[in-house]
Amino acid sequence: MKNIKFMIIILFFSALLGYGVRTKAENTVAPDIKLDKDGDVHLFIPKDADKVFTNESDKVKYEVKKGATLSAETNKTEAFTVPVVVESEITNAGEEVTEGTTTYTSELNQAEQDTSQSIDNFSLTSTLPNIFGKKVSAASQNRVMWDRTAAVRFHVTITWVVSGGNVRLTRVPGGYTNYDNRTLVTRSSVTTATLGPRGAATGGFLNQVNTVNLASNRSWAVNRNYSYVKILSGSTYVGATYNATLRRGNSTWNFSTTNRAY
Repeated sequence: MKNIKFMIIILFFSALLGYGVRTKAENTVAPDIKLDKDGDVHLFIPKDADKVFTNESDKVKYEVKKGATLSAETNKTEAFTVPVVVESEITNAGEEVTEGTTTYTSELNQAEQDTSQSIDNFSLTSTLPNIFGKKVSAASQNRVMWDRTAAVRFHVTITWVVSGGNVRLTRVPGGYTNYDNRTLVTRSSVTTATLGPRGAATGGFLNQVNTVNLASNRSWAVNRNYSYVKILSGSTYVGATYNATLRRGNSTWNFSTTNRAY
């Protein structure tokens, strides 16, 4: 009964903060951070990874094609998915406490049409240049190549700490690199959160949520001294969501990515 209550609370905050309603088991972008029977922490690449670069127990690097989203602010049906390169590593493995980082990097010039949305060819070919530059070749209505020189790269890192069966969030740095001064990041924000059963004998549910407005800062870092929560499937959330608004000409776009440890 308690787990059901915790899950309802997490779903409420997920909807409120824009995280979506995925549980950790369904979050196929983030690496699996697992404890073995001795309490040691190991990293595992999710089964839905599209490309694997590094696969070790303490360090992984891979790509998930549909890891972030890009959508037109004035027309919500114009939606695209953006690949995410995930790098995660254990940076300090002590006897009782393990510290690690997980970094998401997204290149907007690799965005692809979101096939779950209804977008016709005209809409697709008329909106992509607003972010990615001019069309350089079109063999057919369904096969279009674009100038890849206009791009924005976003990245966000979370530092997580695991102790026994508990986890907490301590630091979230991030930012972007703009390769084309015609595409501007006009505003951005990061929401950090740790939600779940308290990692202490007192019990109860703990929610720690903060949103920081970042304006158009190219580089930023947020320190968080969040308390531990218990690692329980379906009733624990530890992560950060990075949102940004971009403008190119008369078009405005929204980018969002969620970096989640649990």
